[in-house]
Amino acid sequence: MRNNWRSVFTVVISVLIAISPSNAHASFLADDLYIPAVGRGAGAAGSNWYTTVWFHNPGADEAMVTVSLLLRGQPNPTPDTQIFAVPAHSSVTFEDAIIDLFGLESASGAFRVQSTGSIAVGSRIFNQPGNTISESQGQFMAGMPARFSIVPGQIIEVPGILDPADETFRSNFGMVETSGSSAQIAVTLLDGSGMELASKSYTLGPYAAFQRPLSNLAPDASIDGGILRFEVTGAAGAVLAYASAVANGVQSQDPTTLEMTLDPMTLGAISAIEAGPGLAGGGNEGVVVLQVVAGEGIMVDASGVSIADEGIKADHIAPGELVLGAKVGSEVLTDIVTFQAGNNINVDVVDDAVEVTAFGCFGERKEMPVTQALVASSSGDWIAGNDRLDIPGAGRWRLGYRVLVEVYNNGISTVSDPVNIALYDLSDQVLLRKTLSVLGLQVDLGTRVYATVSGESVVEVDRATTIALAARTSRNETVVTVHPHDFDLSGNLPNPDATSFFYIECLHRDD
Repeated sequence: MRNNWRSVFTVVISVLIAISPSNAHASFLADDLYIPAVGRGAGAAGSNWYTTVWFHNPGADEAMVTVSLLLRGQPNPTPDTQIFAVPAHSSVTFEDAIIDLFGLESASGAFRVQSTGSIAVGSRIFNQPGNTISESQGQFMAGMPARFSIVPGQIIEVPGILDPADETFRSNFGMVETSGSSAQIAVTLLDGSGMELASKSYTLGPYAAFQRPLSNLAPDASIDGGILRFEVTGAAGAVLAYASAVANGVQSQDPTTLEMTLDPMTLGAISAIEAGPGLAGGGNEGVVVLQVVAGEGIMVDASGVSIADEGIKADHIAPGELVLGAKVGSEVLTDIVTFQAGNNINVDVVDDAVEVTAFGCFGERKEMPVTQALVASSSGDWIAGNDRLDIPGAGRWRLGYRVLVEVYNNGISTVSDPVNIALYDLSDQVLLRKTLSVLGLQVDLGTRVYATVSGESVVEVDRATTIALAARTSRNETVVTVHPHDFDLSGNLPNPDATSFFYIECLHRDD
């Protein structure tokens, strides 16, 4: 049982406290990353596992981060998600990530991390046999960019596999599917000299997380310094792979991350050249000669290749493109701007003009201020507020809220049990779980703590629906209050201090 290590917060609040890991490890910057193994709960040999995750934004702008929980052993086409902000040049840490982000006492799988800017993500998954974190043994696992995934026909290897005959170590291996398609993967165990010892084929569903002990692949193998080879053999799918070696001691379950080998020259590199008009060569090595000859609109001379005078005409412009030019002296400098249609946007080329038009309900937004305080004081019960907002019809809608929350401890010395805020579908009497915010604050007896909480999600509805803001407390001694929009928090601050409201924004109307 973890007695003294709980998160101070788990959602976007007005003041963020960043806790950095004690050890520095290599991490990758990307806007779509995966932590292929996360977990909370009991493991083999009496171990108890937890996961800490930190998110670092080195950029100059705030990054909005979406974390998806990909549960192990199943496809995850529509996983549970949590959204929060990481300020510029800052880090946000979730010390007990499974329960802090998703409110689950026990779960295992992977995290997908998507961000509006490039961020680095690191994690520590660890066994804590005692009551304090100082007694834990853990392993670092960096967030792996989705672009590192292998695709059909590609192979990667993971060295360092330990599962010796004296049973001093055991090894696990795992994968996560990253493309949203089913994948067929051949996994082969090799000894240190490259001799094949066992091979087996596995199938992963879309965004599935997978982990097995080495004995699942090679039940009778004893290996010290072996290699696992992963190959996507099907026609679709993309996979990140990993392994871990865990000490089998009575006192120690110390794990070590075993990472897949990557050749940086193969990431986005040109693998072959096909000879065509003006090209001599081909294959994947050798000399390629580019021959450019003058033609309509193109001028070639000793200084290089350039656009001839009046070289760009209307029939040279592709549909949906627009050429912008500026005349400098006798030369016209040009660039091509591409207009691409999207949700509720049409792009048409009519004669010499590009027409961009909107249709449907894109951008239609309604806000509802919180006019009456919402109070939840009974443990486990969701309490809906009196303010209502109607979704007028079927379609895809963005729902969200930003509210001032007060947490009051009126019963015990110190309380840190989480409270929850979410939107509630009154028509179907269901909680919109993707809008759930989990707020864990340490509050002393008789103390009131205030935080600004926000949540947002995109939902599909098949008819008109009424929503309300809802709150829940996990302990009777904890009272959570969502204050109205005109609540005056302090006479020393401009009035009103609070701006509590919830909203809907139309993305697509089916009618």
